[in-house]
Amino acid sequence: MLYRKLVCAAAMVALSIGTCSQPSIADNTSAPLSGGITIDIPPGATRSMLTLNQETVTMDIFPERCITTARFNIINLSRPTTLDIGFPTKDLGGTDFYKVEGWLNGKGMRSQRKAFAPRWGEVPPHRRGPGWIVWSVHFPFGQTQYIDVAYETKPARATALNYGLGEIEDPKYNRFIEENDLRHVQYVMYSKDIWKGPIGKADVTAKFHKPYTKDNVIIAARHIASDRSKVRWHFENLYDNDKPKLGLNTFEPHAVALDFSATKTLREVTSAARRELENDPLDPYMVSFLGECYATDNRRQDKLNLIANFLSTNTKYLADYARDHNEIVRELTVETFRLADEINSPQTVKQHRYALRTLAKVCLNYEKTHKPVPMTASARTNIWRLENLLEKTDPVRVARYERRRR
Repeated sequence: MLYRKLVCAAAMVALSIGTCSQPSIADNTSAPLSGGITIDIPPGATRSMLTLNQETVTMDIFPERCITTARFNIINLSRPTTLDIGFPTKDLGGTDFYKVEGWLNGKGMRSQRKAFAPRWGEVPPHRRGPGWIVWSVHFPFGQTQYIDVAYETKPARATALNYGLGEIEDPKYNRFIEENDLRHVQYVMYSKDIWKGPIGKADVTAKFHKPYTKDNVIIAARHIASDRSKVRWHFENLYDNDKPKLGLNTFEPHAVALDFSATKTLREVTSAARRELENDPLDPYMVSFLGECYATDNRRQDKLNLIANFLSTNTKYLADYARDHNEIVRELTVETFRLADEINSPQTVKQHRYALRTLAKVCLNYEKTHKPVPMTASARTNIWRLENLLEKTDPVRVARYERRRR
């Protein structure tokens, strides 16, 4: 999914329950695809029976600060238990959290600081141990506990790497970001199997305060527009995103991303992206960025046409380009299918079938050849996606006797 990252100086809400199971994380972080931080879980523990049935998050974005508040509705389906709830003092990108506070059912909780070490190696050693704000919470059987967390972060300028133009760091994109004064905010939700079942409902709202309006939002794909000061997302039944049983068309992302400019409007930045693409028509990263601008402006058909035509026109070039930049070619190919399904445009896939099959095969071969050992959840998901796309575009096989009858 191409919309993956967002703007402001965001922070990380990592609600990690220290139970007898794998940890669960929900975080708002400036570190792209960070995966969050986990707390150490005692070995030999049994599976958790905690259900996260609702998560509600609001990010209030001001010129000099971002205030994030999050509520987690958690039900204990097993015997009564008392657990530590940990919240990091900084995210994986090094962003500090200020004024971290927690409430249980509306009453303030007394906190303490602890250092936790990740158990599954999800965080590199040099990023471990930032320190945690910890609260001890008792979960009675069958009751819902309402846990609220609030904190502040300072806005930061986006870079090409954490902004979302692929896993690259290039002066060209840094110049474009600086010229358009782009900022980035991201909120990520993980289930990590600690919860009993999926995360039931998740609502995330980014609210802009003066002098910002929604005209300053550059990328906020698949958001629900309300008024001029808010951008909203709603999800239901969120599982880990490496579980292919959900099927491609019901694949739910765990991240919402928001890019905004402190001084430019969406139309101004869209025009700037078009000029960049005119100067370099073979730039897939700028195609991706411009497509997200169209989607934010509710021009999804324009986005689909832009990407599909780009893939068909430059198929041979992109097949070679994917050897060094496979992730962007893969994402453009996958996004074409996803968007065609979303806006019910199968004719687009049929029209560009040769290009889509060619690039999907190239990317699939790369993913299988360069898969990590042991294979990560991300690699499994990429392979599964591409195999599904190729199966979806298989030519219709007509029985021989049917062909003879014609």
